[in-house]
Amino acid sequence: MQSYQMGKEGKRKTHVAASCAAERVDNITFESESCLPLPDHLVRHCLSFVGGGNYYFVASVSKQLKHCVEMEFPNDRNTSACNIIASEETFDDMMMALFAESTGIGEDELATVQHKVQDAIFKTDSVDVYESVYRIFLRLVKDDDELIIHKVWPAVQANSIQIMKHIISNDETLSKMKLIDAPDQDEEVDPVKIASCITSSCDVEMIEYLRGKGVEFNASSILFALKGGRMDTVRHLLDFVPCDLEGIHYSVVCDIAINACKSEGYEGLRVLKEKGWLRGPIQIFLYHCILPLDLPVDAIKIFVKESEVSQLEFLMNLALNHHRLDILKYLHPSLLYLDVEGTIACALENEDEEFANFLRPLL
Repeated sequence: MQSYQMGKEGKRKTHVAASCAAERVDNITFESESCLPLPDHLVRHCLSFVGGGNYYFVASVSKQLKHCVEMEFPNDRNTSACNIIASEETFDDMMMALFAESTGIGEDELATVQHKVQDAIFKTDSVDVYESVYRIFLRLVKDDDELIIHKVWPAVQANSIQIMKHIISNDETLSKMKLIDAPDQDEEVDPVKIASCITSSCDVEMIEYLRGKGVEFNASSILFALKGGRMDTVRHLLDFVPCDLEGIHYSVVCDIAINACKSEGYEGLRVLKEKGWLRGPIQIFLYHCILPLDLPVDAIKIFVKESEVSQLEFLMNLALNHHRLDILKYLHPSLLYLDVEGTIACALENEDEEFANFLRPLL
């Protein structure tokens, strides 16, 4: 998501660049006497329950608290994004400090802080946090399209289902989403609208709601659902998204294959197979994923067609050339066409006793 600068009056963002918060606290002039009628060891005991990541909010209260927090957490002068967004008040307080002229923070560091806070907000997937804190991010966004992108895209990327449901419940916002291209798209691929990319943050019920509102889904929608790990959504999309694989741009096909391989337990591959999508360009590309993704036999079994000799020969050569004994063992029943004696000799030349020992019983 594009980073944009906020003015000093109320613009803010996140995981505080620890040095920023610490430096700010160091510049505060504290009262010489403690505001707490407690000895240091009791204050430190209390702070142990508060935990780390609160440096700015605790150390800036008084000289005694600053001393105690630095004694209790000697290696932690951080102010975490989660603690910054804990309430609108803490958020405002930290951001006013960050954007103060005396802080001397560079633009790059501010942008980093902004991104960290934004990530923390959407990771909570809390509508209350979104409404109370994130709206401050949007105060300087004047362009209507830019406002939509800043409201929707972070939720898509973070798979923030509840926040996304909250956003699309506004018909006016949803209508605009159907007209605006999603950011960061491959220039060679036909543009995909934001509305069809929100599948990574959707469940089946929301997909049907969106279809009823006229949102169109395509192969890129499947890709976003795979990225979001929403296999229920992927399965549902595959029921009605056109499956002309030859007509899908090559880069989208590649991304679908790669993300299916990266899904937990290779569930993405299983769903694609179940719905008849493991064919043509997707299946061809999957064979080229074996080495770079170090796919195990359990994943290979899902997309290999054991009836196709050319595919088995490809796997055999791959196993021999890259010392994948696990694949060789899987192919064992199909080794009749292999020159076993010649392969053993080659393995011994390469001092690969494990391969040779596996093949000897086949002589």
